[in-house]
Amino acid sequence: MSEAHNNNAREELEKFAGTHGLEDARLHVRKGPAVRELLEVVEEVGADLLVIGRYGPGGLKSGRRGSIAGPLLRRCPAPVLLAQPERREVYRSVLVASDLEGDPDRELLRGMELAERLGLDEIALAPAFPVPHGYHRVLTWDDAVEKLKTVSTERANAAIERVQAWRTAQGDAEVSVRLLIEEGASHTRVPEIAAREGMDVIVMNPHARSGAARLLLPPTAERIMQGANCSVWAERDPKAYEGIIAALKRLVE
Repeated sequence: MSEAHNNNAREELEKFAGTHGLEDARLHVRKGPAVRELLEVVEEVGADLLVIGRYGPGGLKSGRRGSIAGPLLRRCPAPVLLAQPERREVYRSVLVASDLEGDPDRELLRGMELAERLGLDEIALAPAFPVPHGYHRVLTWDDAVEKLKTVSTERANAAIERVQAWRTAQGDAEVSVRLLIEEGASHTRVPEIAAREGMDVIVMNPHARSGAARLLLPPTAERIMQGANCSVWAERDPKAYEGIIAALKRLVE
């Protein structure tokens, strides 16, 4: 980056900060690949939350030149908020996307914490489930869907009960959960549910996948990100944190 480009970039950044009430913000102008530089800044400042913008109704497409959201979801140690730039109002609806495997309690907890900070008394949980191949050998389609939905409902209610009990013990406000369990692959069904229900933000965990598998099939979280028409909160690491939800509240107010 030439000195002139560096100065122009800083001037534009200062102008943006000044017009958005961020006069006291620490500004960084970096040269190099966006993903690498952003991750370095996150580490340097000890960031609790990384906020990046998304563009277009379908987000940043996988494989598109210049796309940075996918690598950041996979590699950033801090939670990532992929913000819909067209949205200017306070978030009023939260959807938690979970396959109910691994640690669904963490995704539910983040969704409830976010709702409480935003003054909401309800979130939605959307654990989509696909019907496996070969179901017709033992069940009809309707029976297969009904049985899988029953299992998903039991798992979801168990996770909700655990998280509600933990929050009650901490003295946190009650946040109810509306179940939106539907048949289908998560990467297509979750964005459809979010659009249909008018959700403002999807909370999810970008599960890790090997490099070879990622080339063949992008992780579900990235595919949800690509298809969603709202903001996406992705938190990779189950680490303790302070102030993340409060920071988001200040961001969207």
